[in-house]
Amino acid sequence: KRGLANNKTTADALPAFVSDKAIALFEETGVLTKAEAQCRYDCKLEKYNKLMNIEATTMVREARRTYRPVITAYATKVAKGLETIRAAGAEAAMQCEQNTLNKLCNGITAINDSIKALDAVHQKAEALDGQEQANVYAHEVVPAMDTLRAAVDAMEEIVAADYWPVPTYDDILFYV
Repeated sequence: KRGLANNKTTADALPAFVSDKAIALFEETGVLTKAEAQCRYDCKLEKYNKLMNIEATTMVREARRTYRPVITAYATKVAKGLETIRAAGAEAAMQCEQNTLNKLCNGITAINDSIKALDAVHQKAEALDGQEQANVYAHEVVPAMDTLRAAVDAMEEIVAADYWPVPTYDDILFYV
């Protein structure tokens, strides 16, 4: 209504800082010269790209080293429990445990697929520079990170609390 830009991401918003309209306003009011505005833009862009690189790298590392091994260990425990239930002849209890095991296996697959996808778009971003890199981070890497997070979050609801390596959302929300 008011003619203001509605940029959804930092990568989309940063170019507005060095637009002709913004530069004219900065110079007219004596706030910044064109060179100063460009320098600030470059610094903000570099900071954004470095931050996104750190976040993507950390997320992949944590998924591989922290969450996936724990989920796999819990799936192994459930599978062993399923064999014990089968040996005891408690068929009614088997279906519930089998469903849990299936969810865990599907979750591990989803996490592995999400890690591969995030790795691929992260490498794509790393091969670029400047605004192109920021655009890939904002429009490809962040959605891939969201997908990986959703896959890991879904497993938090299934994996027993004593297996989960970090405080759960319940712990954070209700017991801090």
